[in-house]
Formats: sequence, structure tokens, C-alpha cells
Amino acid sequence: MILLEINIDTKFAVISAIVALLSLFFTFRISRTAKKSLKLAEKQYGDKLPDFETYFIQGFRFNLKNENSLRRLLLFQLTLKNKAELKNTLKAELEIEYLRDDDSFSKIMIDHNPELESLISKKDFSFFPVDIELEAKTVSTKWLIFEQPGYISKEHRIEKYKMKFRDLHDNIKLSETVLIKDIEG
Repeated sequence: MILLEINIDTKFAVISAIVALLSLFFTFRISRTAKKSLKLAEKQYGDKLPDFETYFIQGFRFNLKNENSLRRLLLFQLTLKNKAELKNTLKAELEIEYLRDDDSFSKIMIDHNPELESLISKKDFSFFPVDIELEAKTVSTKWLIFEQPGYISKEHRIEKYKMKFRDLHDNIKLSETVLIKDIEG
């Protein structure tokens, strides 16, 4: 009997409150869906940005003895991983930090040169090209080869070898080591 005594204004107020609550519920759901869509779009955008990783595996100093001279080739095995959904092209350089005769430190930059492969008698190496092209979401493991300048002799103490990789978007990744193994060739 109490239900019959509710006037029409109260009925409209109750119906309006129910509609408002339903509207609030659906707005909350739409908002949550929009946030998930935004996170997904940001992740997809981030996956398309150029990004790569480097992993150092091992390094060798290959000593080549000729009649008149001694040449040293520096070989580094690395794994490069392209994390982006787009192809990426990298360039490799080696920075050698060494101690000079006057006890001061010096640095030198050397470009990767796969043409030096012809100087190595063992052909068990697969070298990266000068322009290292990585397809989307791929991993590649090969060698880098550099010629150590002749003025850095055995008397100079090499502090570290730092491989620097730069892509076309000026992203730079470093991989360094302080020890490499000597091999006579």
C-alpha cells in the first residue's frame, strides 16, 4: 500500500537516480577500455621506434707476423638484437683507451673493416658487413674486425676496448671489454 502513495515526482526522481547510476557505470567501463586502448597504442608505437641491444661474447687479438712487420687484428664476436618492428641499419666503431709512454691516457676510434678478413688464414669467422642491416625483431651473431694501429705496441697498456654501435636515428649502444685473448697467426 505504501507504493501506491508515492507521488509522480518521487517516481521520476527514483528513475532519474537509476539512470544516473547506469550512466556512471557505463562511463567507468568506457574510461577503463579507453585507458587499455591507450596503453596498447603506446606499446605498439614504442615497438616501431628503433631500438637494439648488443651482447659481447668474446674477443681476440690476432697477431700477423710478416717478414718486416707485425700487424694486429682485433676480432670481437657479438650478438645484435633488433627489438623494433622495423628494419634498422647500424655502423660499428671501436674505441681503444690506452696508456701512452708519458703515462697519459689516450683514445682512438677505428672503423669496422670486414675486408681485413683476407688476412686471416682461418676462415671460421663470419663477419658483419660495414653497414649492419637487421631485419625487424631479429637477432644476429657475427664478428667485427678492426686493425690495431701500429703505434699502439705491446709496451702500451690497453685499458679497455669499447664497441660503439650507431643506427640511422643516432641511437648509440656500447659494449666493452678489458680482456681479449692473443692468437698467433
